[in-house]
Amino acid sequence: MAPEVYYGIPYGTPADVYSCTMIIWEVMSLALPFQGQSKEKHIRTVYVRKRRPKINRRWPREMKRLIKDGWHHDPSRRPKMAEICDTIEEYLVSRRTKNV
Repeated sequence: MAPEVYYGIPYGTPADVYSCTMIIWEVMSLALPFQGQSKEKHIRTVYVRKRRPKINRRWPREMKRLIKDGWHHDPSRRPKMAEICDTIEEYLVSRRTKNV
């Protein structure tokens, strides 16, 4: 969950952006973030130390940027959902043209 949800701060769509980009990370990595961590360690890692799962350096630059921006600790620094959709669409279109 987004940090603002964890802390009980009023939240809005940026919390959904955080969740969406976490799911994108899961799909790309085929793994669960912080798997095997206790609840206490997860809280320290994500909410206190502001750490996120490792991003594979071989992933496309656009997707790495999208993920990093989308799970920023500060909700006001996260992209809008439309930007996420645009980035994914542009990436997919560029992949199609490269493979033609």
